[in-house]
Amino acid sequence: MPTTLGSIRRLVLTPSFASVTFTKRGFPVTPSAATEHLKSIPQAVLCGFEWGIDTHDQWELEHRLNVVRPDLLGFAYEGATMACTVLDAMRGGTGRKTAELLNGPGAPHIFLAYIGIGFAMARLPRALWRKIVPDLEPSPYHPTMSWLAVDGYGFD
Repeated sequence: MPTTLGSIRRLVLTPSFASVTFTKRGFPVTPSAATEHLKSIPQAVLCGFEWGIDTHDQWELEHRLNVVRPDLLGFAYEGATMACTVLDAMRGGTGRKTAELLNGPGAPHIFLAYIGIGFAMARLPRALWRKIVPDLEPSPYHPTMSWLAVDGYGFD
């Protein structure tokens, strides 16, 4: 269940759906099945972020994310990872929520999740970056794939 503080964070921190459209970003659009699919990707990221920033616990977040179409699920986890990273940074850089997500249900989406960490970096003061990437010791991709966070920062 969403919390009051989570709802406030969601309202303050979440970009609008309109802000991630082709039109808003200045791209010409010819309606087609491909453009509809491409349009759904940033929307899945935003949904993952909203659910991640607003839910009380990981169980609820995981169950919300499971309603996303399988072909968009990694992008929803990218948004949820971004939210968990922001929350961890706001709590002193513990990395606990992010690590719990990525060592658990987010593990199959680890590459997009690292990009979500980078998206979070773009929204956080540089002073909070030092502890932004959690220690994912059981993962064979940590710390090698941490460079994907830099990609996420650049994408933003």
